[in-house]
Parts: sequence; structure tokens; C-alpha cells
Amino acid sequence: MSGKEQGKPPKKEAKPTKGALARAGILEATKELVALKGPHATTVRDVTEATGANVASVRYYFGSKEDLIRAAAEEITGAVNDARLDQLRAAETAAAGRAIPAEAILRALIEPIKAVSRANDGGSLYLRMIYQMRITPQDPLAMSNFHKHDHVAQAFLRAMATTFPALDREQLIWRYEFARGAAIHLLSDVDPKVQRIQLLAGDTAVQTTLSDQVIDTVIGLIMGGFTRP
Repeated sequence: MSGKEQGKPPKKEAKPTKGALARAGILEATKELVALKGPHATTVRDVTEATGANVASVRYYFGSKEDLIRAAAEEITGAVNDARLDQLRAAETAAAGRAIPAEAILRALIEPIKAVSRANDGGSLYLRMIYQMRITPQDPLAMSNFHKHDHVAQAFLRAMATTFPALDREQLIWRYEFARGAAIHLLSDVDPKVQRIQLLAGDTAVQTTLSDQVIDTVIGLIMGGFTRP
């Protein structure tokens, strides 16, 4: 690098345009609405009321309600699944050719739910979105989303096969689904819209937010079934 180049001030990052900010605002509001109401119950009017945008703007940036809903669902689930793969790969690197510890696999599967999918009201976009898709599993949106992220499940199954070499494919699948399903169910109970844990606790002080402590508790509970021969 020449002296002239070294003396240049660092380039400033370009500020988002008004259009980019408007699009991001519409998408963010739609994510909250879809996770709370479901993809079909969410209307364009809901989006415009939540954002102040008009119908023409929604159509300009996303084309149709279906395309907007699809983009919102993909951003919610895609972010979590990308983080899961990143954490699983980091665990593989740390294992240095050895089998990944079972707890590290579980952490890669579960921790990104907290890290990535926070909702404005303190709940989890990802957990709500998964439940909405489970309500109508044959819906084209749910089917396309599940198929698009199947490679994430396959990556975890491959890691589990190395960690549990005595287990066949069917047994691995049961463990994967047990861990994923149990985590979704348990973590959804701390959602402020559900408050199941608080209702059970009554006057007893319990953790009712999606905190590190709650994640640790859930992982500890799942470990018993996950590692059982």
C-alpha cells in the first residue's frame, strides 16, 4: 500500500435510503404480525396500520401479500437456521476431528432461538412462527419453508451420527425431533403471550423470560432423553 493510500480517510458506510428504510419497516412489522396472527390471518391492512405505509407501498416493495408473508417467514426462520449451522460448524471445528459433545449439538440447535428471534413484546418470533406453520402443515408456505431448511436438519443428523455411532438413522431422527420439539414447547411457555410457566408458578419466583438461565435449564432437561442409549 502506498503512502498516499495509507493517508486516505476510511470510507463511510452509505446510509440506507428512504426506500430501504421503508421496506425494512414493512418487513419488520409483518414478521411480528405473522408470528402472532399467522400467515393467512395477517392482512395488508394490518401491515399498513402497524407501519403507516399505504397499500401501494406494500405492493411496490413486495409485489403481493403472499410475497410479503413469504419474505417475513423466511427472514424469521432463515436467521435462526443460519445461526444454528454457524454454531454447529464452530462446534465441529472445536472438536478437531472428534465427535461433537452431545451438549454442544443441543446448544447449536437451541441457543440461536434466543440470540436471533427476539420479538418487540419480549416473545420469540421463531417459536410463534413454527407453531403457526404446525397448525397448517400442508399449507404451501409451510411446506416450502420446511423443504428449504431441510439441509439444516440433515447437518444435525450427520453430526449426531458421529456422536452416537451405535444408533441407526431412525433412532437419530427420533432424538433430533425430541430435542427440537421439546425445546420449542418449553421455550414457548415463557412467551409473555402464553405465560404458562408463570401460571404454574403462582406466587413462586421463576424465570419467565427467554434468558440464558432458561436456555440452560431446557438443555439440561433434554439431555437425559437425548443421550439415552
